[in-house]
Amino acid sequence: MNTENNLQTLADMHSRSKAAQAKFAPGTAQYTLQVNRLHALEVAKALIEKDGGTFVSDLSREELERAQAPLASLISKSEKSLTKLKDGSWQQKMLIDNLEALHQAYKLLDLALAEATAREMTWDEYVDSVTIGERDPLEGDVFLADYSPDWPLWFASEKEKIEKALGDKALQIHHVGSTSVPNLVAKPLLDLLLLVPDAAKEEDYVVPLEALGYTLRIREPDWYGHRLLKGPENKINLHVFTEGCEEAKRMLLFRDWLREHPEDRELYAKTKQELAKKSWTHIQHYADAKSEVVAEIMARATKEKLS
Repeated sequence: MNTENNLQTLADMHSRSKAAQAKFAPGTAQYTLQVNRLHALEVAKALIEKDGGTFVSDLSREELERAQAPLASLISKSEKSLTKLKDGSWQQKMLIDNLEALHQAYKLLDLALAEATAREMTWDEYVDSVTIGERDPLEGDVFLADYSPDWPLWFASEKEKIEKALGDKALQIHHVGSTSVPNLVAKPLLDLLLLVPDAAKEEDYVVPLEALGYTLRIREPDWYGHRLLKGPENKINLHVFTEGCEEAKRMLLFRDWLREHPEDRELYAKTKQELAKKSWTHIQHYADAKSEVVAEIMARATKEKLS
């Protein structure tokens, strides 16, 4: 990752957006779009300059959140445009450079938002605030099972049930988490990713899923609109996002990378096994402890994706 090049790339993107803004009258939708994009690029540039360090304390959570959607939109637009360009063209190279800079900035923005949230409340306070009902304590170590060929069959069965219950509201259903990766140890729990037209419209999916034994347990409107439903006997985690969400894309990228790269799969397994031996108050504490190795693996996956 070349920070100097990324900063120059963001500066160039800012200049182009500034020029585009001048073509529109204040108050128009296109003018507002460029205003928001300029703000996002300024935040991105500052985050990379400080590498997510002391700078984040200078920005409010609201300012950081304002940059989130425009950055995600730029990433999505650039990725779509990239698929239409010829290999080796200068336009392709420019878009690859743009995406590398935007992905670095988006990663730092996530960290900055987490820090801004932490300044306002502790992590446990935050989790309590988004949890519906009482949290289930773990108070012990974590059981990890060897990979089972039954897990994909379990997923297929559950996917069929959800598709029948939701119809065209279930745009995509994916098997994610460790049980979706062959030869990886995992908690014997099924992690599902459900993509819907609008995760905020809970009426489209919560009631039909409740009929299947699911219960809405987490609502995070400020984090990609994430909802989490627990399946029957708490043996299924169903993550719901709006289709096109960047976090959903990262979940799938992480899964696919581990499936295809045994060295990182082993690194992840070793980390999980070491952490599983410790005693945890909540299972979320165990998940948070894996953040460093997840970020390390994701950096490699993202770099290869953009190359």
